[in-house]
Amino acid sequence: MDKRPVTLVVSRKVKRGFQDAYEVWLTGVNHAAAQFPGYAGANIIRQADTGEYVLLLWFDNEENLMRWQESEVLASWLRRVQPMIEAENIQITHGFEYWFTPPTKQTKDTPPRWKQDLITWAALCPLVYLSSLTIDRMMADFPPFLRVMISVGILVLVMSYIAMPTITHYLKPWLTKPQD
Repeated sequence: MDKRPVTLVVSRKVKRGFQDAYEVWLTGVNHAAAQFPGYAGANIIRQADTGEYVLLLWFDNEENLMRWQESEVLASWLRRVQPMIEAENIQITHGFEYWFTPPTKQTKDTPPRWKQDLITWAALCPLVYLSSLTIDRMMADFPPFLRVMISVGILVLVMSYIAMPTITHYLKPWLTKPQD
């Protein structure tokens, strides 16, 4: 079984009038997942005006994710959510591929690799530049190795939680445009 960190990407279309109940359900299921070994965090992307939600659950490896997915605890939570949803799509990704994986079945193809590379480069360049102007200068007295480790850690967090979700959201039409 794969020992790399893994992301469970769950996209759901919530029925009109069930958003509040679904939000309560999300809080509960996230709390339940957090009790399992290997749980590494969660993020929720809401498009409440359309009723579309994407739940990202991170686990340290696939084995621990499978424990969660095969548990009676999750089965109980899934039985509770079924009356609230119209559609559901579940994917498991490793590494950064979740940045580019379409969250619904409406778009079937992942963008071409060159588009993924270009977007990643475009997001990373200004962040590295800003890092060199701010973080690196604030830590000028730190040993070089420690300075790099902290700087890269901050960059990865910003890329994962802010830059890439924002950029891929706004460039979705271009990223998912069919190839001619």
